[in-house]
Order: sequence, then C-alpha cells, then structure tokens
Amino acid sequence: MKANWSVKLRPAVLLGLLVLITGLCGCGALSYAVQMLVPGGKGKWVEAQNEALSEGKKVLILVYADETIQYRHGQLARYYTASIVAKEMQSKLKVEVVDPGEVEQFQASDPNWTDRRPSQIGRERYDADLVLYIELQEFTTAAEESGELLRGRIEGNCSLFTADKSDSEAELLWQKKVKAVYPPDIPQVAEIGAAERIREETIKLFAEGLVKHFYGHYEPY
Repeated sequence: MKANWSVKLRPAVLLGLLVLITGLCGCGALSYAVQMLVPGGKGKWVEAQNEALSEGKKVLILVYADETIQYRHGQLARYYTASIVAKEMQSKLKVEVVDPGEVEQFQASDPNWTDRRPSQIGRERYDADLVLYIELQEFTTAAEESGELLRGRIEGNCSLFTADKSDSEAELLWQKKVKAVYPPDIPQVAEIGAAERIREETIKLFAEGLVKHFYGHYEPY
C-alpha cells in the first residue's frame, strides 16, 4: 500500500516543485527543470565515416611512437595503445584483429619496420585485409600546469589503408586526427598508481573516439 501511495504522489510532488521553481525563478528555470526531470532521447544519430571495418575483416593495428614517447612509458606506448584500440574494435565492430603482442614483438625486433609501407606489412607479414596506422604525436600523463599534477593527453594521426596484393593497389580509405584528455576538467594530484590509471583511462577515451568513426552511433545532445 505504501508503495502505491508513493507512486501516486510522485507526479503531484514534481508538479508542485515545478510551480515553486516557476514562481521563484521564472519560465527559464521551468524549462530547465523539465529537461532535467523528463528522460531525454538517445541523442543525435551520427553516421559512420567509413564502413570498411566490417564483420569478419582481418585488421592490423600498427602504432608508431618516437623514441621519447616510448622511453617515457617503458617502451610500451605502442603496445598500450594498440591493445586497447583492439579491444574496442573487436567489441564494437566484430572484426578479427592481429594480436597486438605479436605486432609489438615484430616492431621491437625490427628497427627498420618504418621503412616499409603499413599496407605492405599488413599484406606480407599478417595477411590482413586492412591496416589501421596510428602515428602518436602526444602521449603523456603529465599535466601542463605542474609536474606534480597528472592529466592524460593523447593525440594521433590515424589512417585506414587497404592491404591489397601490391602497394600500387593499396588505398587510403580514411584519415583523421584523434585526441583524448583525461580527466577532462581538472588535473589530479600525483599518487601511487595514479599515472597508470590515468594513462589507461586516457587510452580508453582515445580508442572509443577513434573506433566511433567506423560505426553509426548516438551522441548526447
């Protein structure tokens, strides 16, 4: 019985609150209150920019990071990025991704891998259909405000290539600069384990922002 009375009273309580807000603050406050109280829609629909990463395709994720970035992150900036992007891609796109650990071993053992085209590596070494090439330009957890504060920032030039039978047939399908910042509002104080956590959260945001370009989705208004 109490639960039924609670359900019946909710609309009346909300109406009373809206009337009170209107009397105190005007119609602008009423409009804002309605938006807050009434559940919104799914958001704005955003079409995929490119649909080449379809189910069943084999994809090589190839990450380039200069020696400074690699050194600051224990020689694992490439692997951290590729592994999290791979998880996001497999989750949202159902594609087959070449094992990022295997790719990192190849890159670490062959310092001249950058002399070859990404499409060539994808075709000859991994028999991939597509290559997602990520050139990291920024990869840090140090806040710009102070060395004692932490804020993750990642920026990369991202390109999607076909891995056809020859380089002359390989095609650039999509290209865009992708950025991510975490936390988005204010930096955090450096504590034990904080840098690793912030780095992971920043890469997750980067991966989500990158992979979203390849499937239709809703964005909040």
